[in-house]
Amino acid sequence: MDITQSRLLSYMELPAMAEALSRCKVISAGGEKYPPILYERLRAIAPNTVLINSYGPTETTIACNCTALTGSRITIGPPLWNVVERIVDMDGHDLPPGVVGELWIGGQGVGRGYFGNPELTARHFVEHNGTRYYRSGDLGKWTTAGQVVILGRNDGQIKLRGLRIELGEIENVLAAVPGIRACAVVVRSIAGREHLCAYYTASRSWEPDALRTLLSASLARYMVPTAYLHMDKLPETPSGKTDLKSLPEPLLAARREYIAPRTDTERIFCDIFAKVLGLDTISADDDFFDLGGTSLLVTRVVILALEHGLELTFGDIFSGRTPEGLAAQKSDADHVAQAEQQEHEYEYSAINSILAENTLDAFGAGSCRELGNVALTGATGFLGIHILREYLRSETGLIQCLVRGGIIPAQERLQGLLAYYFEDRFEDAFANRIRVVEGDVTDVAVLARLGERPVDTLINCAANVKHFAAGSEIEEINVGGVRHCLDFCHEQGCRFIQISTTSVAGMSVENEPPEDTVLTEQMLYFGQNLDNKYIHSKFLAERLTLDAVARRGVDAKIMRVGNLMARQDDGEFQINFNTNSFVGTLRAYYRIGKIPFEALGESAEFTPVDSTARAILHLSRTPAQCRVFHPTNNHNIFIGDVIWALKQHGISITPCEMDEFEKAYSQALHNPNLARELAPLIAYSNMAGNRRASSLESTNTYTTQMLYRLGFTWPVPGQGYLGRFMGALSGLGFFD
Repeated sequence: MDITQSRLLSYMELPAMAEALSRCKVISAGGEKYPPILYERLRAIAPNTVLINSYGPTETTIACNCTALTGSRITIGPPLWNVVERIVDMDGHDLPPGVVGELWIGGQGVGRGYFGNPELTARHFVEHNGTRYYRSGDLGKWTTAGQVVILGRNDGQIKLRGLRIELGEIENVLAAVPGIRACAVVVRSIAGREHLCAYYTASRSWEPDALRTLLSASLARYMVPTAYLHMDKLPETPSGKTDLKSLPEPLLAARREYIAPRTDTERIFCDIFAKVLGLDTISADDDFFDLGGTSLLVTRVVILALEHGLELTFGDIFSGRTPEGLAAQKSDADHVAQAEQQEHEYEYSAINSILAENTLDAFGAGSCRELGNVALTGATGFLGIHILREYLRSETGLIQCLVRGGIIPAQERLQGLLAYYFEDRFEDAFANRIRVVEGDVTDVAVLARLGERPVDTLINCAANVKHFAAGSEIEEINVGGVRHCLDFCHEQGCRFIQISTTSVAGMSVENEPPEDTVLTEQMLYFGQNLDNKYIHSKFLAERLTLDAVARRGVDAKIMRVGNLMARQDDGEFQINFNTNSFVGTLRAYYRIGKIPFEALGESAEFTPVDSTARAILHLSRTPAQCRVFHPTNNHNIFIGDVIWALKQHGISITPCEMDEFEKAYSQALHNPNLARELAPLIAYSNMAGNRRASSLESTNTYTTQMLYRLGFTWPVPGQGYLGRFMGALSGLGFFD
């Protein structure tokens, strides 16, 4: 049987067709990206059938790749005979295995062009070293075995509200919802504003709010559709593909009863929300984020509020959320004073005594211990998944991974991410060494399930890494979760490794503490300003950990990581690279087009994530008295080196004097199309209100000396590493 994937998925809902498919010896599908849910459903009814995934645009005379799927990974296979293929970056340079680029197809089957359309022909058909290639527009990457993985379309990877979104990823998650037969996700303009719109057919009725909740468990907030439409049948083209152009406009969820603003301040915020979101009216209790607001649009709210004399921080908007909530909030100074008072009143003497033992003498006098069997939280995160892989490579014990559930089963989600980062689903390890427990650190009952197997060390990578968020969601995971982990380790008698951040150094406000204060591994609180929800939560988690050491005798260590960057060996970066603040800052400079000369001389810490994972496991084995470490690269580089590396990939940022930069920066802030991408530069600019503030530095001298004694040294981030990293970002269209 030969059919398109979307049509095959819809046919499977018919019992008679499902029964017929179960008797097929071979089922070949092509013409679209092969969704994992299709493979799973076919395997469930036809375990012995050969499932073929074929690929080939019409412009290359149909077929150019083909493979039998085994389940380990969905690829389109290697090029067929008489077909040559390249995966290239934006400049047409060949990319190594694992790096995403555009697929170019060459060979005898490549067409001569588009009849009567020379401009389109010139754009899509190119010559390289005497071979004619068709630029497919498909994003893909090579595996080490020479097969091609198709990740989506260049035109399917859209940009919405400043964020790059892969529509196919959303469709895969939506297709996994029980009862969903077929689906499509597109961008539509509704009431003058672009929305992600989901269309679906289903065997049962779904309320839009219920679908949003389900999708939110597996997708980032900005990737969750805001409009939904249940259809009897998705429109199809004559070739059997979903006809996206024929999809009707869906309706947004009905608004609640309108509440008029009661004060001038509420009225100002209603007007600001309406302007930023492109809506006619805003109720005083309308939630900015429920109406489609994003963290990038928060930038415009801050700017417009300043024009009305209202000083806001990013955190204020995430906590206030509605016009009435923002109007009722206390001033930023009140928040600072309250936080400072709480930290000053805490008794730190027991913690300081513990930190005083954190010396090289303690290392020399003690003995290193094995990690044994490990429990790992946050295993699907950028650092967590590299710790998992490093443990599997360097240790022989069992590892339990705590993974949040959702539409996609926890183990499948973890294996999918392992395949993404390492091109290996680790089937043998899951059969013999890895156990997945579904849940998170906020659930004590779920944590207790880890105790069903022997645990010698618990490594807590779980964290809400948003620097600004609504309500108590950050504290629930970053503080409450750590409290639960400490209780578990105390009851089980196992070692606890808390992953923290050097950002707990906080800020100096009006030179208090002095701006030259440096956070060492023997310090926790020294009067630093912690008026940032994320940093404050990580500080409280450290305090809980050290307090448990001092008062309950828990065997615990803290790893304060720094600027986690791309892998050293191949330049692979985090899957959600759009959320990284450092590269976001680089993009902000690129949008402005300028960078001050002073910034070029600033040092930047580039700590490869794979090296960090190795360092953390080394440090986790140290004697019990060695408590706090800064596993950060001791070989810093200059921002100027990064700007130069970007220039080699066509990303040019012009250095200039500070007054010229400030003028360009001010102009960009008032450009709605630019302001949303300047968030990394202004997010913390008024964290302390009108008071002079600066971020405090940290040192890693003690940790580096410890690592030398453990046989570990950090790699020097040279131009080759920077080139691979910046080239990968550029190739993914991060700066587009």
